[in-house]
Amino acid sequence: MKARACSLVLALGCLTGAVAAESNDALLAAANQALTQGQAVAALQVLEQHPTRQSFGRVRLLEARALLVLGRSSEAAARVGSARPEDIERWTEGLRGGVAALNGEISLALGDLIAARGYLELALRLRGGVEMDRTICLLAELCERQGDLAASERYAHVVWRDWPRSPYRARAGLLEARQIWPQRPDEARALLAGVRVQERVEPVTRLGAAELLCHLLLPGKPGQCLVVAEQELARLAMAGRLPLYRALALVALDPVEGLAAIEHLEPTLREDPAVRSTEERLRASPAAVQQESAMRIERARVELELGREQQARAMLEPLAAENPAAMSLLCLVPGMDLSVWMQAPVMDDPTARLALAIALARRGDQTNAWTLFAPLAVGDLAQTPGVDRASVLYWAAYAASAAQAKIAMELRQRLLALPGEGIEIGLTWAAEAQRREQIGASPNEVRLAWERAGVSLPHEHVWQPSALLRAARPLIADGKSLATAALLLERVSAEGEGEDRHRCRFLLAQVYERLERPAEALRLIDELQASANGDQREKLDRMRVRLGHGDTTEAQLGPLDAEN
Repeated sequence: MKARACSLVLALGCLTGAVAAESNDALLAAANQALTQGQAVAALQVLEQHPTRQSFGRVRLLEARALLVLGRSSEAAARVGSARPEDIERWTEGLRGGVAALNGEISLALGDLIAARGYLELALRLRGGVEMDRTICLLAELCERQGDLAASERYAHVVWRDWPRSPYRARAGLLEARQIWPQRPDEARALLAGVRVQERVEPVTRLGAAELLCHLLLPGKPGQCLVVAEQELARLAMAGRLPLYRALALVALDPVEGLAAIEHLEPTLREDPAVRSTEERLRASPAAVQQESAMRIERARVELELGREQQARAMLEPLAAENPAAMSLLCLVPGMDLSVWMQAPVMDDPTARLALAIALARRGDQTNAWTLFAPLAVGDLAQTPGVDRASVLYWAAYAASAAQAKIAMELRQRLLALPGEGIEIGLTWAAEAQRREQIGASPNEVRLAWERAGVSLPHEHVWQPSALLRAARPLIADGKSLATAALLLERVSAEGEGEDRHRCRFLLAQVYERLERPAEALRLIDELQASANGDQREKLDRMRVRLGHGDTTEAQLGPLDAEN
């Protein structure tokens, strides 16, 4: 698949972020505000009145940015001047990185990729006044256009990894996926899925991610391909090649409907070689359009994921009485009476029986759930192929807890003995940590239980930060296991809300300081600034000063401020 080239020049309305208006300069502040609001002409009119307009300072730099926004790239270049070492000395030291970055963007607008790369790489070295994430993303796109795919991947990966809140993170994820998908398709799929769940994604980036993801999913996972295509077609005003992928996915799942979708494609998409060969094959062989039960089940899975429960139910019910896969999927359809299936012939299959038992337990029907679990509880019911062991043990214990307390306890102990991670394992270990606290177990036994809970729970679960906080605090208190504490706290994602999540990130910054890892501490401080209150900002500022001076003897040695 030929990757779509992204525009190297990002939305120029964002260009003003690196030029913060000085609080004591009303004209500069007014011009900066006008440019931020997309009023570049007004910004230039205000700056014409500024007495320092001819000096090599903020006013001149802001004026050059406004000219670039207006598409007057040559004038912008003349205003900002060269960023060669002999010329850049004219600028204030704190602005030199911004001058180099702006020269890079001007060179991009003028089509000089070689000069642009030199300027942008110089900006990264100078740093002062540079939007680092934006500049690195520009470099990733530039290197892709130059054919330096290895460098493009490296730059894109840095933004994706190190700037979780960056407005350019989605673009970086798509760029990295475009470079790695031929060799590492699984990693590319994970990246593209991550791009799709970002909060701030430009429509062009979202479309590019969806198209590439559909391209990767279509050969082996047409159902997932159809889900992605339909979701993004409903979300985006632009369609791109998504209708083509939707039609080809339908062909794999329901050839009759797929053929109809092909007939409704726009002429340019219908002329695609893959579409034409598929259409010719289907028309030449009527038998090819007969749908097998496996494909009907996969199609029902798509309907369920897209929220079309009634369509999924209609496809599954004729198959569920005899087909374990159909029965297992039917258990996920909300709002239907599952107890009517307890005597169906398919219940002789352990996979279907356990799927129905778990579904009933999830709905709070412990009595019927245990009726299905009980015949299998004598043996190792968690060994049934195709059923997650942790999920079986967790819900069997829940179903047994009402009438079979001893069996429920034994099932939970078996669950605690399982290796690996997962929500059921994590929740059980959290309950075990609370139990150990109540019976007065040793602090280390309690801490280890909280650690296992935090490591096992997925990062989006509301309890994960709390568990990891309880696991990390004792390690920090003794001062001997800071590196281990850092590994635990690093598992807490920056995405999401909650006081414990914020406490973990705040504590991690302080641990980084004590571990003498200033670059990581400073990056985290920058992220925390936006959501910190007044007292927290003061503490972050003091930490920044200590790190900025590089005097590790001043690092905080007492108890850390995790509560803040």
